[in-house]
Amino acid sequence: MESAITRIEEIATVVDGTARRQLMLTLRHLAYSLEEPSDTIHRFGHSHLQTAAVKVGFDLGVFKYLSHAEKHITLEELVDVTKADVLLLGRFMRYLASIGAIKEVGKDRFTANDVTNNLAESVCEAGISHCFETIAPQYQAIPGFLRKTGYVTPTDPLHTVLQDAWNTQLHAFNWLAEHPDKLAYFNDYMASRRTPELSWLTVYPVREEIAASSWGDTVTTRAIYVNVGGGIGHQCAQFKNMYPDVPGRVVLQDLGHSIAKALQTPGIENMAYNYFDEQPIKETVRTGAKFYYMRGVLHNQPDKEARVLLTRTKAAMAPDSVLLIDELVLAEQGLDSYSATVDLTMMAATASMERTEEQWHHLLDSVGLRLVKSYPYNPATYESVMDTSTGIVGAPTHAGVDEYTQKGYESTTSQKPRQKDTHVMAALYIPYTRSIFLCSVPDSAAIKHIKASGATAAPAWWSQVHSRQPSLELHAEDGVAFRYEDSLGNKLAPGAT
Repeated sequence: MESAITRIEEIATVVDGTARRQLMLTLRHLAYSLEEPSDTIHRFGHSHLQTAAVKVGFDLGVFKYLSHAEKHITLEELVDVTKADVLLLGRFMRYLASIGAIKEVGKDRFTANDVTNNLAESVCEAGISHCFETIAPQYQAIPGFLRKTGYVTPTDPLHTVLQDAWNTQLHAFNWLAEHPDKLAYFNDYMASRRTPELSWLTVYPVREEIAASSWGDTVTTRAIYVNVGGGIGHQCAQFKNMYPDVPGRVVLQDLGHSIAKALQTPGIENMAYNYFDEQPIKETVRTGAKFYYMRGVLHNQPDKEARVLLTRTKAAMAPDSVLLIDELVLAEQGLDSYSATVDLTMMAATASMERTEEQWHHLLDSVGLRLVKSYPYNPATYESVMDTSTGIVGAPTHAGVDEYTQKGYESTTSQKPRQKDTHVMAALYIPYTRSIFLCSVPDSAAIKHIKASGATAAPAWWSQVHSRQPSLELHAEDGVAFRYEDSLGNKLAPGAT
């Protein structure tokens, strides 16, 4: 037994990331398998007390004091520091030691352990205080709410568990804004979670995407990065810090009360904006932003509301714009407790949800957006940034596919003759637009029909491109890659007869 425990302790010192979480999960399930009914009752029935006791520890400053101490601390010393009653404090300290929050090294003597050091961090105090003060009452109200509503998925953000728990008619975020003490915990927790080490910027090819863009002469006035619903600006600051040499405007957008408290980072514009309104940074002759970025915005919204704000953003996007959606992309099975907890918490607060990749595809497809690729940057918690565009579903990105290239066109020549009046299907990939258009082209190479997914007609700028280069095969000079294909599926070289 001792050798097995020693081996596990050795492994625990070297694993990290996904392996660390897997080890924790395995050990927990092993512990669960040893439970008797009384153990299960204690684990589930008294879990509220753990959070309450930790909150008392925060209020008294116990964890920070133990963490900063260079030796064990006596109960009498803690009484002098906290001014708490000796009997009361002793009872709480023994309970905190029993749940692993601190270490008891002798009678009325305590020291810090790894969990204590975690609890001494501001992110832990803010996060657990937010859970205790704001979320826990909602958990308590979940069974009654679901019983009353017939056990159906909530879809109305103004009729959720939160409204019942707090006896309010306000939306969750409006209610939070009216309770500044609780809002402070929430903001501090969110800010502390946005560390550069766990960021989409570590995985997404920003420079490569810009290089494939129609940046042109608008580079100094066009927005390179717009953070929609970006809080007080931590993500904008990280972007500016990582790409200080990239020209273009960096813009933070959020509601007025958040912008009023926003960071004053040089080179960043702070703009009050409600993402359900028309996006002010929009396409007017290729002036839409290159990157529209949303982190933790859509998981606050049920599908109906999410479609509204996605549609607002899509309407503002230029042909080469990218919408970056930074969210959890849940596993289809074997979900961990953390992500499943966040999912039900969002259901209770805003009638929203965390989504699987299939659910993200369904949501984006419903508004004419395309999920090009997901870039996981924290696989242990399913955090990913999703690259989405307005291109036709199934179309390639700027990397190209088959015969399509950014530099021009390549096609497999067929010598098969065709009738002079036969219309040829041309699949055009326009690199700077991240889209494919399907065209029916007669011998004259004039456009007879063009369509794009989610649109009833070609973009307004198509006629300008076509009039500038009326011969379709010459569009390669404009950065257009394409191929001809006749009704039998034969690939034809441009201009073949």
